[in-house]
Formats: sequence, structure tokens, C-alpha cells
Amino acid sequence: MDVSQRKNIIIYVVTVFCILFLSIISYQYVASSSKKKASGPAALQVSVMQPKQLDVPIYLHALGTITPAATVQIKSQVHGKILKIPYQDGSYVHEGDIIAFINDEPYKAQVELYQGQLERDEALLSTAQQDLKRYQKLITQSAIAQQQLDTQLQLVLQLQGSVNADKGALKAAQINLNNCVIRAPVEGFLGLKAVDTGNIITANNNTIFILNTIDPMMTVFSLPEDKLSVMQEQSIHKPNFSIQLLDKYKKNMIAETKIFFLNNQIDVSTGTFKVKAQFVNNEKKLFAHQFVHVRILIDIHKNALIIPTAALSFGKKEHSVYCLQEDGTTIKKIKVKIGEFIDNNVVIEEGITLNDKVITTSTEQLRDGLKVRVKAALS
Repeated sequence: MDVSQRKNIIIYVVTVFCILFLSIISYQYVASSSKKKASGPAALQVSVMQPKQLDVPIYLHALGTITPAATVQIKSQVHGKILKIPYQDGSYVHEGDIIAFINDEPYKAQVELYQGQLERDEALLSTAQQDLKRYQKLITQSAIAQQQLDTQLQLVLQLQGSVNADKGALKAAQINLNNCVIRAPVEGFLGLKAVDTGNIITANNNTIFILNTIDPMMTVFSLPEDKLSVMQEQSIHKPNFSIQLLDKYKKNMIAETKIFFLNNQIDVSTGTFKVKAQFVNNEKKLFAHQFVHVRILIDIHKNALIIPTAALSFGKKEHSVYCLQEDGTTIKKIKVKIGEFIDNNVVIEEGITLNDKVITTSTEQLRDGLKVRVKAALS
């Protein structure tokens, strides 16, 4: 047997082997497909739970900003040089605490000047009054002319006017002298110092500090105009009503109150109205211009039926849920009316009962009449 014959035999054997191998693979694939078609699609595995019945709070939500009950610009009422500022930036001060000293030497001199003028004019007035008394006696004896008496009387009136003017000038000078000591008009926190010691400031012009009160604090927020009647009803002091402030993560409540005030008009450009709420801040958790989430508890829905939000199938005009039928394998689509959303749950107002078994598996794979296999039943 030559070399060419051997090659032909080898090629023939390999070809036969490959044909047999492919035939076996094809047979197994066809057999497997036939079994799958015969058994049909596998039932979808789902989780179910029964609705819960709880007392559910009903909230309005808004965004707010903390504002002090009073913001005061600390300015000097007199012109002069700042001698001393006892407090540092951000210090806490009480009402009446001294914030700054202004050079008072010029104002002391004014007080002494007007005090001297007053004493001089009082002495002149006293002399004129004594002369008037003498002239009034002499006129009865016809010892002086009536004109002399009238002149003396006018002199007394003139000096009385001078004395009153001196008293006013002295009082004004004393006020200016007192204003050389600048005191805190309210209790609160000072801001950053705007003027340093040694500067010359003008009366009612240069701001030294901005002082914000810290307790109580106010929050201003806006609500849609259709909620106006709801807020007006709360003025009757419903027992469940409260306004709560939450941190930026909406997890922790940092303040709560029942005291609020409504603005007297609606903003026509936004269709909203403003609400101002007052909060006790004795722990100093609230800070001026702080951003907060406002949650307004307006009522409590007693014995509300709730299900997980994941079990709800949302639609443009209506919503629905899928419930397990009595046979334990078939599901049915049921239209529902929803209420408030609470965390990851939603209130169901109409459509299902407490005894229904709601499918909590993703609703994208579900359809009415679908056969399912229950994975877990949660209560």
C-alpha cells in the first residue's frame, strides 16, 4: 500500500467519525427541545403579603429657611473713634452687654458747656423773677411806669425760654455721652466684626456687628394656595397638628411647634402663600439662614390599609395591584385608589381588603391570569 492510499483511508475514517459525532449532538439537542416544549414554560416565582392596617400620619411637605426673630445692625449713634470692642466675632451676648466704647471726651465737654449755660440762665431768671415781684408791688403805689413792669415781665419769660432751651441741650448732650457706650439691644449671637478698634465711625452709618437673636427662631416656607383652607383649619388648634423641622437627610426631627402665622396674600406669580412658624431654640440647634425640610402633620388616618410601594402598578389615569386568587396559583389585576405615601409604603383607600394576598414581586413581569408559584407569604 503506497502513501497516497494511506492518506485516503485516513481522510475517510476522520470524515465518518465527524459525521457520527455531529449526528449524536443534533439528536440530543432535538430531544432536549422536545422535552421543554412538552413541559411548557416554568411558573413565575413570586412573593406575596397581606396588607397591614395602621394609623398613618398625613403630612404636607415644604422647604424652609431659618430666620431669627430679630436681626439688629449694631451702629454707633454718635460720631467718634472706637476705643475698645470687648467681644470677639461670633460671641454670645445678653441684652445690655457692652459691645463697644466710643471716645466720649468731646461729649463730656458738651455736657459741661450746656450745664454751665443752664446754671447761668437759671441765675439770671431768678434775679429777673425777684425784680418782677418788686415791680408788681411798686406799680400798686404808682412808683413805676406800667411799661417798666411789662418789660420786666417779658424779660422773665425770655429767660424762662432760655432755661428750657438749656435743659434740652443738656439732655441731648447727656444722651450723646451715654451713646458712647454701645450696648446689645437684644440677646443673641454677634456676627463677624465689620469695624476694628481705632477707626473713626459716623453716626448711624458704619455697622460694627450684626446681632441675631437665637431663641425663638422662625421658619418661613411656602405652600400651594389649595392648602390655604387646610392651614386655616389648623388655627382651631386641632390636637394632632404640628409643624416639624427635619435635617437635610429627612431622617431626624430637630424642632416642633404649633405656633404659626399666615401671610395676608397669595403670591400670584407662583400660586403659593407664605407661612411663618415659631420654634423654641433653647438647645441652639437652629441657626440663622439654615436650610430645613418642613413637615406639617395635619391629620392621622386611622386604621389605614397599607402595602409596599413596590407592589403597586402605576398607570397614567389609574393604578392597580396583583392579588393571588383562592387556587393559590393564579393572579388577578385589581384597580385601586391610592392615598398617602409613607416611606416605602402606600395607603390603599379602595380596591382591596385586609385579607387579600398582594403580589410584591416586580409588577413588570405580571399580567392578569398569570400562573405563579408562591415563594414566601409575608404578614
